[in-house]
Amino acid sequence: MAKAITTKKTKAAKSILTDESYAFLKNYINNPSPTGFESSGQKLWLEYIKPYTDTFFTDAYGTAVGVINPTAPFKVVIEAHADEISWFVNYISPEGFIY
Repeated sequence: MAKAITTKKTKAAKSILTDESYAFLKNYINNPSPTGFESSGQKLWLEYIKPYTDTFFTDAYGTAVGVINPTAPFKVVIEAHADEISWFVNYISPEGFIY
């Protein structure tokens, strides 16, 4: 049985994620933002994109928006609408049923 021989050295792919990106992601994922209570998640996201945008806001529907070159004919808009499905646990029975 012949062995495959590789002559190319492979380099590890360089990640574009920084320590700051990982810290943001961890903080964002661990921040509860269920439907109707998204504001804390929006604040985290808007604070994170603040250095990269010229202006930012949230709309009446809970969408967080960052804009680059807001007065130019062509703008870049970064928007996100995120909420999660939430469950409120009121009681766990001795048998393990969740209510």
